[in-house]
Amino acid sequence: MARLRNVSESKSNKPPVLTAARRILIEALRRNSTSKPMGEMAEFVNGTSYRTDLLTEDGTPIIRISNITDPESAFLKTKESFEDKYKVDTGDLLVSWSASFKSIIWPGPSSILNQHIFRVRERSQNNRSFIRHAIEAVFDEMQQKVVGIGMMHLRRQDFIGHEIPCPSLDMQLAVGEYLDWIESDCNGQEPSLPKLLDQQHRMIRWIEELATKINEGQQLRRESLEASSSVITSLHVSLSGQRTRALRDVLTLDERRVPIRPDGSYPQVGIKGFGGGLFARGVLGGTETTYREFNLLFDGALVLSQVKGWEGAIAVCDKRFAGLYASPEYRTFSFISDEALPEYMSAIVSSPWFYGKLADLTRGVGARRERTRPEAFLEMKISMPTIEHQRRALQVFQKLNTLKKIQSETAVELDALMPSILSKAFRGELRKYA
Repeated sequence: MARLRNVSESKSNKPPVLTAARRILIEALRRNSTSKPMGEMAEFVNGTSYRTDLLTEDGTPIIRISNITDPESAFLKTKESFEDKYKVDTGDLLVSWSASFKSIIWPGPSSILNQHIFRVRERSQNNRSFIRHAIEAVFDEMQQKVVGIGMMHLRRQDFIGHEIPCPSLDMQLAVGEYLDWIESDCNGQEPSLPKLLDQQHRMIRWIEELATKINEGQQLRRESLEASSSVITSLHVSLSGQRTRALRDVLTLDERRVPIRPDGSYPQVGIKGFGGGLFARGVLGGTETTYREFNLLFDGALVLSQVKGWEGAIAVCDKRFAGLYASPEYRTFSFISDEALPEYMSAIVSSPWFYGKLADLTRGVGARRERTRPEAFLEMKISMPTIEHQRRALQVFQKLNTLKKIQSETAVELDALMPSILSKAFRGELRKYA
């Protein structure tokens, strides 16, 4: 089988093909073996609280939920003493059951377990790895029983009472080893699955092949976008020659503030980072905000987020968003007509070349907390071609924008494809492909 990839650049710790494989195999075993409450297959020990006054820099590490979701995150350490049942060793199975639902085979170091995390140790004739993958496969089911406000969690009895398939130990070992192999990005030789699961094995292979093709398509799209942006930047710099301008020579601050009425409705606009452009955010009522006024956007306005300008939250407003509203944190500028064309500058400000300069502008102490103030922004100097050269370059830009639009539409389709496939797989609608 080809190497499995985390499709769609997912930030989840559950790559789609692994998620599919878990669900497909566990559901098949449910149909072909007896199910038991998890508490009958393993011992679940909940962690404990700790005293903040006994925290120290060189004590025993405390495993909190943040350490489960990111094993490289910093530990709190304590000099407090605990019962042995709260001690965790390398190789123990841990499951967080509050706020963030996730399992992990603990990589070390030996630690103390905080509350809202179970240490799970399998009972006789059960396999630790199988139990872990089965828990992951049924997390969505269990989350239908979450309770609480703010920090959602499962009641202990709802968790350990949830039933999962309990096949023979040999079957558990085979399925656990196979799913471990997928999770390891298919390192080493592929473990074999029992003949009972042949159909499910073929289905997983088919999903993996689709995942690989989707990933390749997304990579080609990213490379194409990078190439388009590179062409725009190269042409801009080439046409500018030695000509540079401070942005105050190209832009003027132009804010059309509208007082907020309690009975008013205000359709909102946001800006995506890294040159992603403007997007509609829904409607705010006058009583749903603490601001006293909004900025009214207009066609051809340069819109800059003071808070996120350093990461490319900047765009030129077109007719689609003219007449909508933005937070006062979004500063608006007009272009000086004989210095810059809004259509031309729309392509420039969305390029990594431009927002890289913005990042440099706000890099001082605590750059990620600094605002890109209009005064500093207008003093920023950039290469700037004449208005005549801008008009000529627009023909190239328009063709590239057409390509970007197609790429954007393709991206939406690609991003939606894998969730659609997984949804069908979980409903049992892909068996004909196996």
